[in-house]
Amino acid sequence: ARHGAMQIRVETSQDGPLTDHYDPREQVIRLSDQIYNRSSAAAVAIAAHECGHALQHHTAHTMFRVRSALAPSSPVSASS
Repeated sequence: ARHGAMQIRVETSQDGPLTDHYDPREQVIRLSDQIYNRSSAAAVAIAAHECGHALQHHTAHTMFRVRSALAPSSPVSASS
């Protein structure tokens, strides 16, 4: 909220473990069930990491733009 990124949603991902990510096209943070439904230090760290990507996107951080240009995000699916 402090950075004005109020439109970002947080959703669970049903695609299995290690599918946590920020989707800049849809402005949504998707967390696997193992992360979304736990309150361990590791789960909080992973969620915070994805929030960091969302803030980088929102503030047009240079390295986020470089990373996005080099490796555009693609939909994650269980069949990938």
